Amino acid sequence: MSQRLARQLNLKIYPFGNQGSLVSASGQALKLLGKINVSCNINGLVISHTFIVVDHIFPNLIVETDFLFQNKAVINYRNNTLDILDGLVSLPLQNFIH
Repeated sequence: MSQRLARQLNLKIYPFGNQGSLVSASGQALKLLGKINVSCNINGLVISHTFIVVDHIFPNLIVETDFLFQNKAVINYRNNTLDILDGLVSLPLQNFIH
């Protein structure tokens, strides 16, 4: 999650116990600011998850593989959707232009 989005949502950023590192697709090191616990309401389904807060990222929220795995998510390119919890909730995939 971007620091900008965390601020917009008035979320408290907690420091890491053991700070790791992330690298962007271009190979640039990303500045990790902490973590936040969020309850996400996805079409009526509430899922709690801990996100890493990163300085200056786009898009403002990137869902990592841990979220996808924990919520039995399937990226369906045929239907252009993200299906969560064995299809209980289905969301359209988005294209991002920066």
